[in-house]
Amino acid sequence: PGTMDDQSKVFDRMLARAAETDTPVFLPAGTYVVSNLKLPRRVRLSGVPSATRIVYGGDGHLLFAEDADLVDLSGLVIDGANKWIGDHAQAIVDFRRVAELSIDRCQIIGSGKSGVALERVSGRIERSTITGAAEYGIYSVEARRVTIRDNMVADCGNGGILVWGNANRSGSSTISGNAISGIGASNGGNGQNGNGINIFRCDDVIIAGNRIKDCAFTAIRLNSTRNVVVSGNLCTNSGEVAIFSEFAFTGSVIADNIVDGAALGISVTNMDSGGQVATVSGNIVRNVRERSEVNPDTRPIGIYAEADTAITGNTVHSIVGMGIRAGNGPF
Repeated sequence: PGTMDDQSKVFDRMLARAAETDTPVFLPAGTYVVSNLKLPRRVRLSGVPSATRIVYGGDGHLLFAEDADLVDLSGLVIDGANKWIGDHAQAIVDFRRVAELSIDRCQIIGSGKSGVALERVSGRIERSTITGAAEYGIYSVEARRVTIRDNMVADCGNGGILVWGNANRSGSSTISGNAISGIGASNGGNGQNGNGINIFRCDDVIIAGNRIKDCAFTAIRLNSTRNVVVSGNLCTNSGEVAIFSEFAFTGSVIADNIVDGAALGISVTNMDSGGQVATVSGNIVRNVRERSEVNPDTRPIGIYAEADTAITGNTVHSIVGMGIRAGNGPF
């Protein structure tokens, strides 16, 4: 550590040799400047938490893996240094088709794109900090089975945690215990950006016990999902709808959440796209303000549902507009 020269070639050789014998690699505290690393099929890389820093030297990408059996990262600071990332990479940590992933107790900071991008990956991200990403904190597409828990995701340009699919399939993902804040919508739009947690075309997902605040649009947004549970989350100061189930959803359970501060509390809508079957129960919704700065079409309502929804046992308080609007809407 501490050598200011780019150590990419030496680093590559070290990881390749360790992979041949399936040997873990430990990095002492200090700074390692590297670029364009392609990880081998099996890698276990650890360091001293908050003290071992892998810093992006620029000119391409930082950490990339594809068709790997095992990637295990722990105790590392992975610093994108806010430098340009090539078009071939989506994030400073960009992994595709990894059978078993573990990211634990890492700090992933200063990405010029997203912090972590996963494609067809199984595994977990836990007890880590992802901050200062220009795009998304964590962006997972076509996840086979991903657990994202007990992380801090903050100050990201367009989204916090996104779990997406190209077509509806069972992702069986769990997003729990995360603290998410300061999520912007720098690329604009009317809801595709600016969300703390966004699930799109993924089924059988549990979103529980997260603390989400200061999102430009929505704390938790479900879009074209099936059998998704949203339970026990604390959502504060959302710029538009705090908890949203929309478009071709079916089987949304929204229960026992607290919404404090939004332009609309909980919305279950877009029945024209085939949305059906939801429950909204046991929630506290309060302090819904008069208008949304990011979407002036939003109306101040505590809980809004068009059809096929049971609304029971909620407490709605301090709403500028209607407390509950049920069974009525454009669709």
